[in-house]
Amino acid sequence: MAALVEAERMEREKALVEAQQRVNMLRETVRVMANRQVALMSNKRRLDISTNELTRLSADHCVYESVGRVFLRTPVNALIEKQTAQAESCEAEGTRLSNEKQRVTEQLKKEEAQLREAAETYVAEMNARQRQRQ
Repeated sequence: MAALVEAERMEREKALVEAQQRVNMLRETVRVMANRQVALMSNKRRLDISTNELTRLSADHCVYESVGRVFLRTPVNALIEKQTAQAESCEAEGTRLSNEKQRVTEQLKKEEAQLREAAETYVAEMNARQRQRQ
């Protein structure tokens, strides 16, 4: 009988540890997503600022685009279009990431609630068993 109770206790502890690992993994995922969002918004802001500066230039002005270690002469309009497309891409990715982060955050809240409930049940059972032994 004692071996069965001990096996059950160990199984519950294992389930609690696994649930805690899932919660930690979800927290890390949310943190990574938040960092990625900040990077995307920073990149979008940089693109918007440089595009705004480029629109002030005349069409025949000489501009250079960095391609790795090399700078290539590029028409102003082509560079404006490229940066506008990149900014739109950043915004779309930011929106997608925001939705995904919201979904993962909701899942995290559910997992945390389940973990809290399981831990409270486990502690209550262990306290009850300890009282029975005394």
